[in-house]
Amino acid sequence: MYYRHTIFYDVLPAYFLEFDIYDKKIGVFLGTEERKKRLAGCSFIHSVRIIDSGRFKYVGGLIALIGYSVFISEKYKARFLKQNVKSTTLNKITDTLDRYMEGLYIKVENKAEVVARYKFIRGDFLTRINSVNAHWSKLPVTHNCLISI
Repeated sequence: MYYRHTIFYDVLPAYFLEFDIYDKKIGVFLGTEERKKRLAGCSFIHSVRIIDSGRFKYVGGLIALIGYSVFISEKYKARFLKQNVKSTTLNKITDTLDRYMEGLYIKVENKAEVVARYKFIRGDFLTRINSVNAHWSKLPVTHNCLISI
């Protein structure tokens, strides 16, 4: 999470955030409960936040979960500008829409493993990316910030 892609995060707990663990011995990505067990006592590993779990029958239930990111403070715009970015394209591609999450990372699990994954992205986020004819990796390097900075 060190490099800013499209969203600028200014209050990350760490630059490495765990969201999956692959078990080579059994050849699967571990389910949430097993991941929690294996990471218990590893205070130096920061996991992504689980917003909700359960079954969702309607897309509206997922849309309702997309809110403010806990990794973007109210002061994020000023912190981004402190990086002294001169690129108009970079400023256009950097999502500054009221601190909202990009979307959701959805996992389908059985008791032991992850059986499917999906990304559910805000429509306006995709519009922003598609409106700028440049990939973030081709633009000047800027970085996200840790909560202590």
